[in-house]
Amino acid sequence: MQSEFLQYQDDINALNEMARHRPRANLIMGLLQENNQIRELQQENKDLRLALEEHQSAIELIMTKYREQVVKLMRANHLTESTYSGGDNSEVGITVVPLLKDTLEGHPSRKDTNSWQEVH
Repeated sequence: MQSEFLQYQDDINALNEMARHRPRANLIMGLLQENNQIRELQQENKDLRLALEEHQSAIELIMTKYREQVVKLMRANHLTESTYSGGDNSEVGITVVPLLKDTLEGHPSRKDTNSWQEVH
């Protein structure tokens, strides 16, 4: 901790020494330009964060609609299977329905809603 403080002091002294050799007007202009760049980056960061939130909302809506359609498909498949008592549709019931269930159960919003928020 003490060595870090000494390193910080040395860095500050070096910067101050360099600043003594530059005119004040140049220093002020440099600081103003840096402040403007920081403000622009902060605004860009806010814009990107809002865009990300909008995209996440859109994806959540799409996935909700997708899950609703999958549930409808599963119900229709189940009804189709129950109406056919003698047909060879057992293969469909074995392969398609578990895949659809895996799709529904494997969605991140069903398990851990925080996984979508880690981006922030």
